[in-house]
Amino acid sequence: MKDLFELCAHACVDADTTELTPRQLFWVARAKVMEQWNHTSSMMALTFNLNTTGKKVDPSLYHPYKKTKKVIDNATTFSSVSELKRAMTQRRTLHKKG
Repeated sequence: MKDLFELCAHACVDADTTELTPRQLFWVARAKVMEQWNHTSSMMALTFNLNTTGKKVDPSLYHPYKKTKKVIDNATTFSSVSELKRAMTQRRTLHKKG
């Protein structure tokens, strides 16, 4: 419990932590970490977008606490394992020829 208090007190240097409960201290520390990651992920996305001319990325791509759905473009689905095997063998033969 002492470590929790030290972590929270360190995270919220500007706040008076003497009258906060452990739960409130945890909330303050978590909010501080989220705010820092919001800033960091925005800077990373800005750097990427400035240095590329193609696809622009969203800061949530770099944010470890934001849940994003990973979308696979041009995804192919197979209704059976035999279709998947056939596609894989065709792909191998195309790569061997090239």
